[in-house]
Amino acid sequence: MHRIEHAEHPEKHTHTTPQIENSTRPEQNNQKKLRQPERKDEPAHNYKMDHAKTIDQMGNKITNPEAKQRFEDARDNAGIGPNRVRMIPKGAQFYKTGDNSSGNYLTEDYPGKNKLQRKENTQAPPGNDGKLSKVESTRPQLGIESRIKPQPEWAAQAGYKPKEGLKQIYTPNNNPKGAFADGRYKTVDDKK
Repeated sequence: MHRIEHAEHPEKHTHTTPQIENSTRPEQNNQKKLRQPERKDEPAHNYKMDHAKTIDQMGNKITNPEAKQRFEDARDNAGIGPNRVRMIPKGAQFYKTGDNSSGNYLTEDYPGKNKLQRKENTQAPPGNDGKLSKVESTRPQLGIESRIKPQPEWAAQAGYKPKEGLKQIYTPNNNPKGAFADGRYKTVDDKK
């Protein structure tokens, strides 16, 4: 053990810092070890995700043709990049706009006080009723995060302005009816 003295501040107590040493006794070497870098210039605590490759791998796991097409459309057309993969923990809460929405696209930010604001802020399709629900993730899962892309055709049909919307989370899944039907989310609060 090393002793550290507080010479400048004698009113502070002296404390000891444990020194980890290699021992021939196995019970003393069972302490948690930090991950060691593979290269000398790599920090021990840093990991950088290859988002594009991870998104491609997520798409490769989708076997249902309808769900696969929906994933490809979402990847290519739904958001303004960069698309980033994000871990969604079990219990994370989001907003779902639209009573009959698939739950594939969710927002963390409150989408608006009334139905028209919500439809505009989420650039929802014309058939979306704008009803708001708070939903919760039922499991840890990966999602794709991006900004909502302006949808001029939908905006003209639904009566709102096309604009860049909120940040959205797209949840890839293998169910042609969407993430909600797949059991990835459950409703925790229905609003009007």
